[in-house]
Amino acid sequence: EGEKVIILFSDGSDLIDSNAQDFLSGINDARPNVPIAGGRAANALCFEKNFGVSSDLGETYIFTEKGILTKGAVGASITGSDLLIHRDVNLGWKSIGKTMYITKLEPAGPFSKIIEIDGISPLDIYRKYFGDEVANAMPLAGLNFPFVTKVDELEIAATPFKVFDDGSIIYTAKLNVGDGIKFGFGEPGLILHESMRIAKTILEYPNPIEGLFVYSCATRRKQLSHVAANELIPFQNIAPISGFLTGGEFYHVKSQNLAIGQTMTILSLSEKKEVKKNEHVEIKEPIKDKALNSMLAIQTLVERMTKELEEEQDKSEKLLLNILPESIARRLKTGENTIAERFNDATVLFADIVGFTELSSKNSPEKVVEILNKLFSAFDSLVEKYKLEKIKTIGDAYMVAGGIPIPIKDHALRSGNLALDMLDIINDYRHNGYEFLNIRIGLHKGPIVAGVLGSKKFAYDLWGDTVNIASRMESSGEAGKIQVSEAFSKDIDNNFLLEERGEVKIKGKGMMNTFFLSGRKI
Repeated sequence: EGEKVIILFSDGSDLIDSNAQDFLSGINDARPNVPIAGGRAANALCFEKNFGVSSDLGETYIFTEKGILTKGAVGASITGSDLLIHRDVNLGWKSIGKTMYITKLEPAGPFSKIIEIDGISPLDIYRKYFGDEVANAMPLAGLNFPFVTKVDELEIAATPFKVFDDGSIIYTAKLNVGDGIKFGFGEPGLILHESMRIAKTILEYPNPIEGLFVYSCATRRKQLSHVAANELIPFQNIAPISGFLTGGEFYHVKSQNLAIGQTMTILSLSEKKEVKKNEHVEIKEPIKDKALNSMLAIQTLVERMTKELEEEQDKSEKLLLNILPESIARRLKTGENTIAERFNDATVLFADIVGFTELSSKNSPEKVVEILNKLFSAFDSLVEKYKLEKIKTIGDAYMVAGGIPIPIKDHALRSGNLALDMLDIINDYRHNGYEFLNIRIGLHKGPIVAGVLGSKKFAYDLWGDTVNIASRMESSGEAGKIQVSEAFSKDIDNNFLLEERGEVKIKGKGMMNTFFLSGRKI
């Protein structure tokens, strides 16, 4: 009771075998709402020697009241009904450039082996943006350009740790496929400015701060020696400082504990009840104003240009997804030139607006386009609802497929429900002044080939007998009805009401037994 924070130290001899994240997750299971601070021990000499070659970063030591440990962990729970704690974190790395997405990875103990980013190996990503000099000096050169991502809104760094022959790289962070990442850039002046900001924030706390615990990653000393030498200056006049250079920091965000790196964490403690007096505490500035102002201006420029780039990228992405399925668009962006796949089982729906000629004769071209746009937009919403794929519209015709490009087992059921809902929408129009409008819908299922046509103007399309028969189901049907093939009917007859139409002459196929889908079974 009254537990406010836990300070934890663990050995840092082997980054992978000594799984700090598992250790912290265990602490979180027992104390899910208690913040933590601390970090892994670090061996600076072995770090310089082995980083990028081995996960063994040399022997480290943990001191306890009972002795010295080379393997293990120690913790201290700090309690007190009057104890107040404040936590801050200074990553310092500013994310720059466009957001990239992890498309393939494998777990590597507490870390992640990234195999592909947007379909390209991480090493080739570094080569693309930084040139051969940086790529050939990985992973050490990559310490200056880690990836930055977010975990529960906390920005963390993912440092390149080990490079493999295929261009994949182990990063010192737990990542997932689909995570968005950016390059991080560490400008010493801006990092020191962030330390000043945190120090000023601490001074604004209502109670006097009696102790500061600071844990800063040892990699900051290697990458940003000027930072390591000066980032504690703003805190020196606030309260006594304890801490050390870590092999990775421990931090609590929302309801989880994280093992992070390349960061400085600050824990401030206060137990005095009285409100502090308005005393002037000098914050020593480790960087001159003129130089800082220039760097802040450059930072603002980069941030705004990056935001504009991302906004344009989002617009392009949305336009592309209006033309192509998401999975197909992703493959094209990774460089695939030819996309053609065979699907053994898919459903194809064709719909055609009946009464379009009369609609055109009674309304201006602008009004006709407006009506069709509203109608097809309503159809589009239904397609999204049932997670099907709109293929295209041709004039007053509408084409949908189910089970492609991502296979789903119940594509026929979803397509049947879509057809009935489309019929309901048309009936609403008929009851609101457009009684001459109607729709014919045809459905068939079977094997198809799907792929992308064009090199400048892309189109995702379908081919095969299944497509032709689905089209004939529509054209030989009746207005206000949904005609389905026998193959389709066998897959859905337990869910829908079917009326056997009998044999119908289908162009190119002869006589085929067809059905009208008239409703859902209750």
